[in-house]
Amino acid sequence: MTTDLHTLSGAFALDALSADDACEFFKHLDECPACHEEVAELREVAAKLGASAAVSAPPDLRSRVLSAADREPQLPPLVSTSPQDHVHSQKWLPRILAAAAALVAIAVGGVVVDQLNDPEATLAADVARVFDADDASTQNASTTTGATVSVATSASLGRMAVDTDELPALSGGQVYQLWTMTGETARSRGVLSDPDDGASMRLPGAEVSVAITIEPKGGSEQPTTEPIVSVVPSEV
Repeated sequence: MTTDLHTLSGAFALDALSADDACEFFKHLDECPACHEEVAELREVAAKLGASAAVSAPPDLRSRVLSAADREPQLPPLVSTSPQDHVHSQKWLPRILAAAAALVAIAVGGVVVDQLNDPEATLAADVARVFDADDASTQNASTTTGATVSVATSASLGRMAVDTDELPALSGGQVYQLWTMTGETARSRGVLSDPDDGASMRLPGAEVSVAITIEPKGGSEQPTTEPIVSVVPSEV
C-alpha cells in the first residue's frame, strides 16, 4: 500500500476498504490514537445520519445491495502531493464520507438502520470480523458492574475483539477505556465511544491482559479506577 494510511480512516469506518487495505489499516489503528478516535467519531455520525432516514426495507433489499457492492470495484483514495492539500483532505474526508453514508442509508431504504437496530448486527465491522473468523475462540467474562462482555481471538487474523454491547450507559462525564496490561504497566488502547460497537486490536502476546476501566470523559493517560473486567487473550 502506497497511500498515506491516515487518509483511509473514513473508508475504514464505512467498511469500504479492500481486505488487504483493511488488514494494513488494522495494524496502523493500533499505533495511531488520532485515527482510532476519528474512526469512532465517524461511525457515530454515520449511524445518527442513517437513523434520521429510517424506513422499512423490502426483505430482499439487503442481499441485493450487498451483491451489487461485491461487483463494484473500489476506487483508490485521492492522494495529495502538497502538505497543505494533505491536511485539508484529512480534515474534510471524514465529513464527506459521513454525508455519503447518510445518502446510502436513504437510497437503500433503511438497510443501514435495520442493521443498527438488529442486536446481532450492532458490532463494528472489524470486531465482527474477528468473531466470525473460522478459527475464532470466544469466552465470556463478567464485569464488577454485573454485565457480561465477550472476547474473541483469531490467530489467523492476529486480532482480538471485545463485544461490549451489554455494558450499561454511563453518565455524561464518564467513559469506558480499554487497556493492555503488562505487569504494572498499562497502555491505553482507546476510549469506547459507543460500547455497542465493541473494540478490536492486534492480538497481544502471552501474559498480557486486556482490561476495561471507567474513566473521566476524554479518557486518562493511566487508569484512575480498578478494572471492571480483565482477561488474558492468550488464554481465550
